[in-house]
Amino acid sequence: MSQKTILRATLLALLSITFYPAMADKNKRTIQFGSYTVHYNTLPTDFLSIKIAKQFKIVRSSKRILVNIAVKHNAKDSKTTAVPAKVTVRAHNMTGQLKYADMRAVHDGKAIYYIGEFSVANRERLNFTVTVTPKHKQASTYSFKFKKKFMTQ
Repeated sequence: MSQKTILRATLLALLSITFYPAMADKNKRTIQFGSYTVHYNTLPTDFLSIKIAKQFKIVRSSKRILVNIAVKHNAKDSKTTAVPAKVTVRAHNMTGQLKYADMRAVHDGKAIYYIGEFSVANRERLNFTVTVTPKHKQASTYSFKFKKKFMTQ
């Protein structure tokens, strides 16, 4: 199996739950901002194969999570296209400790994913703030929040 095939399968698995149209459906992890849809997901990095983690320089661990963001533009003809964007993700836990992810773009054909990592403790609840500025026409900056509790053992 080629690296490209493995990459596509892994990225598809990461976003398999998230690529369904929705307005602000927390279960599907999508949010709509005008003509843009933002898909988001988190998962422990030990879910990634060793090969993929090495290729993208991701530390595999049950105590590290991967944040995955994708930005799509929804055209009037119902077609969606990935758009480049500036993406920032920060999180704070219940004690107020602030964490930042160094988000980087991953290109796979016409798809663009923004990935970053956070360290987490067992039963830690993180409150995420995501800011997205599509680099498409004269788009605005959009922000949204979500929460997630992580089990590392």
